[in-house]
Amino acid sequence: MPIDGDVTDWETKENVLRVTSILTQENWADLFPVSHSFYTYEDFLKAVAKWPAFCDDWNPEEDTLWGNTEDPEKTCARELSALFAHITLESGKNDPWYGMAPTHRQGLYYVSEASCASCDYQETSDRYPASEGELYYGRGPL
Repeated sequence: MPIDGDVTDWETKENVLRVTSILTQENWADLFPVSHSFYTYEDFLKAVAKWPAFCDDWNPEEDTLWGNTEDPEKTCARELSALFAHITLESGKNDPWYGMAPTHRQGLYYVSEASCASCDYQETSDRYPASEGELYYGRGPL
């Protein structure tokens, strides 16, 4: 996830500190053992820094009303779990016969949509018309 515009203080952001307390570089390597070299732990943390509400939006008064009495770390762990489930689905090898890792640990394998023959998925839409010459297809985990 190369990040446009460096976040110089990314390592000190509160949400990054919370993420690193839950997800270490070793955990990252264990979760994504067959990931493409495009995806790095450091770039992931820089992306986290770009989105300050990610893993830092726990509100005890409001969340308690909705039955969430957990602390910010547990809320962050749940956010990370949801994110990783999604990106594993969207970027994973997802091959039960692959053998190098179980399917739930094959995330971040592809950088763009796999098995995209023409990558020309266009549907007609009056509201969101396709632009001439553009290709529309999955471009990675998000």
